Amino acid sequence: MSHDDLRSIERVCIVACGSSYHAGLVAKYAIEQWAGLPTDVDIASEFRYRNPILNERTLTIGVSQSGETVDTLQGLRAARERGGKVLVVSNVVDSSMAREADGVLYTRAGPRWGWPPPRPSHPDRGSRALGPRPGPGTRHARAGEIASLMDQLLALPDTLEAVLERTKDVAEVAQELTDARDFFYLGRHVGHPVALEGALKAKEISYVRAEGYAAGSSSTAPSPSSSPAPWCRGGHAQLPLGEDVLEHRRGPQPGSDDRPRRQRRRRADRRSRRPHAVVPAVDPMLAPVVDALPLQFLAYWLARPRHDVDRPRNLAKTVTVE
Repeated sequence: MSHDDLRSIERVCIVACGSSYHAGLVAKYAIEQWAGLPTDVDIASEFRYRNPILNERTLTIGVSQSGETVDTLQGLRAARERGGKVLVVSNVVDSSMAREADGVLYTRAGPRWGWPPPRPSHPDRGSRALGPRPGPGTRHARAGEIASLMDQLLALPDTLEAVLERTKDVAEVAQELTDARDFFYLGRHVGHPVALEGALKAKEISYVRAEGYAAGSSSTAPSPSSSPAPWCRGGHAQLPLGEDVLEHRRGPQPGSDDRPRRQRRRRADRRSRRPHAVVPAVDPMLAPVVDALPLQFLAYWLARPRHDVDRPRNLAKTVTVE
């Protein structure tokens, strides 16, 4: 697929399943912000059943770790039949999806050794390949912003190493949540896909009930006392979850301004002593790369007291039948 082909694209559709679907949700934010292209994301098994409206100026991106996920493959074939261009993000060279695509972006995450498999958790390479697109009503990345983002992208390996050094903190969080039966993950902006992914990993690895919520829908979840949000970022600059959502989840504090200063300080000290984990600060659009790693460790540590993590009950994954 040539650069001119990409420049001719006016709309993007992303099709994927599971963790790859969550990656597609993150890519939607990136493509719309950096390339100024309207982007839809579909669960692959549903894509071809909704009669999608595609043409030669539509790019359909299939995301699959194995490149063999049959639902995603069928969705790409349906897109081609309607005249659209097809791009694949995959980890496996010369997979079925790669062979049938107009272009391929390989994640090169290495071989799959266990469950869950390595996933293309942040396919920004696809959004950067489309390039900045200035135009009416669109926001396009400026040179300084692109340079800053590239610097942070190149520094991501070191950032992730810093996260790996803090896994003890994640284990302490998991220990406090050992007796919890239900888990609700909250996220805003790109944090919503992160919340969905964190919940999925908790279900896959720990066999607990876990749900991911958009932060604005947090009122539909039970109270914080029974459903702690195990991972979040604070402050406006570090989306997805800001202090406004945290205050909403804590609920109103009647008479809080009238409490003696010493009492307020003790309350703050108790909150600060609760086990928590902090991840390095990065650009909000790159945050899913950093946040996904400790969430996988959280699922692992939650699973340890529940069952033998080296002998999971179910390793089957359907990639050959619909």
